Amino acid sequence: MNEALRVYSWRGILVDSIEATAIKSRADARKLGPFADSERRRVTWVRWTQVAKTNRWRRAHFRHFPKTHPEEDVQADLRREFERREVAKAESSEHLGAKEHLAAYLQGLVAARRSLRWAFVDKRVSGFCLTGDLLSDVAEVRTEYPIHTPFGRDYKLDIALLGPRIARKHIVLGGIEIEFAHEFEMTRCLVCKALGFPLLSIDIAEFAEWPMSSFQWLESALVETTVSSDDQRRRNYIYIHDALYPVYMDIPTTIAKENRHQYIVFAKEEQFDRLLSLLLKLKEVFGISGNAVLIQPVPCKNEQMRAMFLNEGSIAGHDWSAYNGSKYIRVTLDKPVGKAGPIYKYHLAMASLLNAHFHTLVGYKFRPGIYNEDPADPIWQVWIPDDGIAKKTPLIQKHLSEPLSSNMAVLESLR
Repeated sequence: MNEALRVYSWRGILVDSIEATAIKSRADARKLGPFADSERRRVTWVRWTQVAKTNRWRRAHFRHFPKTHPEEDVQADLRREFERREVAKAESSEHLGAKEHLAAYLQGLVAARRSLRWAFVDKRVSGFCLTGDLLSDVAEVRTEYPIHTPFGRDYKLDIALLGPRIARKHIVLGGIEIEFAHEFEMTRCLVCKALGFPLLSIDIAEFAEWPMSSFQWLESALVETTVSSDDQRRRNYIYIHDALYPVYMDIPTTIAKENRHQYIVFAKEEQFDRLLSLLLKLKEVFGISGNAVLIQPVPCKNEQMRAMFLNEGSIAGHDWSAYNGSKYIRVTLDKPVGKAGPIYKYHLAMASLLNAHFHTLVGYKFRPGIYNEDPADPIWQVWIPDDGIAKKTPLIQKHLSEPLSSNMAVLESLR
């Protein structure tokens, strides 16, 4: 099967199709999935493979799960995948060796106050670059570190990059997953949609023949790009949740105009006050005062405000009124230009709250007060001069949410 539907996308549920060959890797599939066919049956992505008998390459494609696959209970399926993943990791000496070496190497970089910079362009949403430092503000490196998930079980990161303690727990500033011939897993796909930090995955499958006493290749794989790689292939993938694109996207000041941006948050009525309270509490925790972070509940009081709600709702997503048609939270804050410090960590902690702990729909304004002139376009477009001619260029997505509640509801309905 060459084409499948995305379970949830900016335009709605099971409406956007994607070709298998447009997906770059298993990690990229986790970013875009889950997937289903036109008859509402769950499918998985299969990467390019070389057929042993003929040495010919088989194109990337989608396939249905086996008939014995327990698709009728997604939660039970997730629990089984959690368990299978832990068993597979425990049985792999290659995985253990790579994890321990890499953790020690990273701890050495942290002690020496070194950086580990990454950069990439996501051409699906922008013509500008996302950049960051995986070790920014990191104080400690731990292996098998459990993080909360909305699925009733903790997910153990192979390597966690930790910052200071926040309310008795360390804030996770980054994570690294080491893959060894793992198939695409729904577990990882859904866990990625609940993250509030960058996650780097490294595929070590092709390095199985290397002696585990020599790990120079693993260190280079951390920062490998298609340019630096000998065969123009990279073995790593940096996963950034849409809610964190505003943190890492390098938007020129000539476009942004000011060092402030804005999040529009629609939350369910029963969760609204609790979320508002926690967003305010985070300011205290990080020692942020004044209007560096401005949090405002916005009620819909009259018809004039209703017009504003329609504009803000169109920025958050197509089904904003299903989350809350009477009020939303507006968060206006400084941009984390240096990608370090209290404001930077506030952005990460806020993303974690919105993704993993609350059911929200979030919109983004790259500068406060901007009007959504084209509600049908999920991406902010700007005009950039090029050889004297202004060209329309994608800047950044308007919709920052991948609501787990919606994903899970659709998955439960699939055959």
